[in-house]
Formats: sequence, C-alpha cells, structure tokens
Amino acid sequence: MQRVALALGLVAAALAAGLLIPGAAHAGYAPSTAPYAQSANDTPLTSLLNVPDTIPASPTPLVPGSSYSAGAVAEEAAEVAARRLPTIGGSLTTIGLAAGAGYLGWKIGTAIYEKFLVGAWTSAGHVTALQWQHSTSIGPFGGPISGSGYRLAAQKDGGTYGSTIGTASTPAFFASDVNAVAAASLPGVTWTPVGLSCGSPCIMRSVSDAGMEATRQPSNAAEYATLPHSASSYTPPTMTAGDLAAARASLGAPVATMDSSHNFADASGNPLTAAQVQAQVDLNCRLDASYCTGGANAPDNSGAVLNPLVTVTMPDCIGALVAVCVAALDSAGHTGTRTFIPGTFAGADATKPADAVISADHTAGAAIPKTDPLTFTLNPDPAEMPLTLPRPGGNETYDDYVARLVDLGWLGSITYVYLDDTNADVQVGPHAVTRIQTTVGTATGTSAIYPAAWPPTATKIKRGAAITLYVNPTSVPPVDGGSTGAPPGAGGTDCPCSVRGIDLSPLLGMDLGSKFPFGAFSWLQQAVGLFDVTPTAPVIDWPMKAPAAGLDTTMHVDLGWWSPYMATMRTLLTFFMWASAIWFVAAKFLRLDWAGQPADGLDEL
Repeated sequence: MQRVALALGLVAAALAAGLLIPGAAHAGYAPSTAPYAQSANDTPLTSLLNVPDTIPASPTPLVPGSSYSAGAVAEEAAEVAARRLPTIGGSLTTIGLAAGAGYLGWKIGTAIYEKFLVGAWTSAGHVTALQWQHSTSIGPFGGPISGSGYRLAAQKDGGTYGSTIGTASTPAFFASDVNAVAAASLPGVTWTPVGLSCGSPCIMRSVSDAGMEATRQPSNAAEYATLPHSASSYTPPTMTAGDLAAARASLGAPVATMDSSHNFADASGNPLTAAQVQAQVDLNCRLDASYCTGGANAPDNSGAVLNPLVTVTMPDCIGALVAVCVAALDSAGHTGTRTFIPGTFAGADATKPADAVISADHTAGAAIPKTDPLTFTLNPDPAEMPLTLPRPGGNETYDDYVARLVDLGWLGSITYVYLDDTNADVQVGPHAVTRIQTTVGTATGTSAIYPAAWPPTATKIKRGAAITLYVNPTSVPPVDGGSTGAPPGAGGTDCPCSVRGIDLSPLLGMDLGSKFPFGAFSWLQQAVGLFDVTPTAPVIDWPMKAPAAGLDTTMHVDLGWWSPYMATMRTLLTFFMWASAIWFVAAKFLRLDWAGQPADGLDEL
C-alpha cells in the first residue's frame, strides 16, 4: 500500500522530557476543537479509517521539508487499533526468515501492502532455516517475555524446528551456529537462557507481539515484490464505537503544548510522540480544510502551538561579523536565541577576520525550525589573533622590520634596546635586529628569539603582543647575503620576502586613443569612416510654415530614382578627387603655379 501521510516535519523520536511551555491558541487552533477528536466527526473519521490504502500525499506538510513517514506509521497503528487492519500476531503464526533479509513484505487482501522487521541472518553450521513461531504464552519457557509473542525456532540439518538453539550437551548445535537475527533491529527481542530438559542452559530468542508491531510500516507493491513476502486475507469487522475510541486513543489526545526541545504533550500533560502529532495534523487537515496550512485554524499559524516548528533557511554566517550574521538571521525569519562564543588564540582561524564567525552548530542552507537556539564560535578580537613572527633579514634595518610587522597586522607596542660595539652581533648587519623578546602564544612569560638561530618551526604570537627589539650599532659591517635576506644560520630562508613579477597591466590597459597626440589617428579613422556608407540618393522633407498666410506644410523631395546611379557617380567622383589631389600636390612640389616655364620650377628644386 502506497502510504504518504500528510504531516509536520517534527523530530522523529521523542527527546528527553523537560518543562512544557503551553502553546498559545489565539491563532485559531485549540486542542479542544481538533476535528479528529470531535464526536461530530465520527462518520468522516470512520470513513478515513476504513480506507487505509488512500492516505493522500497532498496538501503539503505544514512545515517545509517535513517527512510523511512517521505520521503514516501512527495512522496505521490507529487503523490496527480500530480493527481496520489485522495484527501481525493474530494473522501470521509462523514467519520465515530469508538469508540476508531484514524486512518481510506483507500483502493484506488485494491492495494493502506493508512490511515489518523480522531480522537478518546468514546460514551457518547445522542451522539450515529459521522462523518466528507465534505463541499466546511464552512465559512457561522461562524467558522474560510473558504473554503473546514470537519465539525463534531453528531447523537443524533440514530436520524439524526447535525453539531452543544450542545447549552445553549438544555442542554441534550451539548458538554460534546461528550467525543471525540482529537483536538491535527488533525492539524487545531478547536472547536469553531458559530452563528446559534439553540441558542447562538452553538458548531461546523471543519477541512480544508489541515488539513485532513496533516495526510495522506502510509499503507498496513494487517494494513488496523485492522483499521476502507473505500474504493473508482479512475482512474488517463492523466498526463500533469502541473501535473508534481505540483509534483515537492510539493517536493520543490533541497536542496542546510543546517545549523548547520539541517534546509534545496533550492538555493533561500526557506526552505525545512526534509520529502521533504528525498523524493528528494530517487527519485534522483532511477533516477540516481550515486546519491545513494557511487555514484559520492551522496549528502552525503565528502564536499557535506548532508555529515554532516552521522552518527557515539557515544563512551562511561563516566569515561574517556578528552584526552581519544577526542581520542575516533576522532577515531569514529566525526568532530563536543566538549564542556567540568568544574565540581563543588556540582555536583561531587565521583565514577569517578577527571577531568573525568561524563555526556554527547548524549547516548553512539547511531548513531549521525558526525558534531553534543557535550557537556560533567566533575568532578572538584583533589583539588576540595569531600572527606568525617573520624572521628579520641579515641586513634589514629595524625600521624596515617593524614596517613589515605592521603590514602583517601586528598591533602591539615596541621597545628598542640599542647595542654598542662591545655587545654587537656581527652575524647581522648595521641597525639590524639581533634579538626579539616577546611572549610566544599564550605563555605567561617572554622568550628570546635570535635571527641568527631562528626556530625551525613557525613562531606564533598574538597580534597585540608587546615586542622588544635589540638593535645593532651602525659600526657593524654588513653581512653577506643581501640587504634584506635572512642571516646565515639554522632555520628560515635567505630571503623571507617574496619578489613579485613586473606587472605591465597598467600600461597594457591604457586607452591611447583618448590621449593627445595619439588620439588624432583615432579621430581621423572615425572621420573617414563617416564616408563609408551605402550609396543612396537623399530624401528631403522641408517644413514650410507661414502662420500669417495660413501655410503649414512640408515639401517632400524624393531623389530615390537616382539611387541606381549613385554607385557609378561615387566611383567617378572618387577618380576625379584623387586626380585633383595628385595634381595639387604635384603642382606644389613642382611649383607649376608659378609664372614661367616648368623648367624654371625644376631649377628651383
């Protein structure tokens, strides 16, 4: 049976009990008027319970992103309580286990499909088959299950089934031969010694009817075909008032309160499971549309009991400052508490800004209940952020070194100790740093760090740490290795600074066409381009206005008939233009415009 129960996206399992906070009912929803619990709706509720294979998939859940499955299971339990569906124990006396399979498919009648857990096993040793055998009384066997339930029976070497597996007197049939039913997959399954005549002790596995029912779920024909399965016929008895009361009792009284941990209870304080609440929401909506999302009585309306379960999309606060994160949460509609835990030096993320969010207990983009409390961890403030102390260069002056520290984000105070010739360090150059005294990490005291013997591992200090620099006198000669390179010695490199390549992009990106005198060529190209047009004769419209004479017209002159000849005319004009230009230049060059003979002009050249 294809089951998709309309439901809220509630927590799948009940959390630890806490103080219940009544949900306001002024938004229209009131537990006392929940449709599924009203006697006036006995007939439509009976109709819904009589057709368990038609749980609808719409309208959509009240809370975005919710699942229907838990509500479907709770509604199915109500149908079983009302005898619309049979119980497992009342219908299946033996349930065979297929090797490697955990679920058994169950077809009821012609169109209802379900499944339930029976456990998984792998045949081993002398055990050739396993089956659950139903008994109305397991107690006499001495096990912890009293009353109706199933006990596991094993087939030895293809023979008859026995309900005890393994004894001290029959080592060939020990429990180790059953590499099989996983107790964790079946609620209430026990694996316990029992006192029987087969020896002491015999081993038996058993499960109550309620334990088997607890694993029951809606299924469908396609899934049924893929599982080991069984079929049975069932004709529901005539519905009685007692059946209807049993169904309502299975669903629980209407939800009235929910605490901050999403624990639910009715008006009397009796706890409700998330599945029961989901089923209630579904049935209320199907019985009265005003209890569906958007309806006047919807339990997720503002102020109603389930409104805190309405979800919002968690914004991405990683790398953002607190004010930015808070604004994003407000914009998303989150109304719960936000806790921002100050960061520490050890836990700082150097890739994120100081005071920025570096972790959150909810994933960005996830749908979360809008009232969920959120917790964020921050980077420490700027002075507490870590900074990797750079190694001074062998000939790097102390002023240059301090400038480099500031560029890296150092914020602390500095003290200089100027050395004289008697205590100078010849391993570094003039005015170079010979020693750094500062607090490393979170230490309580200071440490001396020497450029000539730089630590092989990174030295991290707080950005606000105070530093004392010991400086060589000017009389010390420079050291080999470059003016800003690291001094020779352990650790570090000869050049602690990176050398960037030449960046020609500012020159290559210049627009010379807009700068004089280069722009003259660009302008000339544009001017000549104005003449490169399609040879078309003009069409002229002359407005003719003379208000005093009452004249207001337009003279239209269309020379389009001349267009076919324009190309020829343009060619002729081009020819004469070039001829004239050549003649003009030649005349000026040969001075043909002078009086006298041409030879006189040539003599002047």
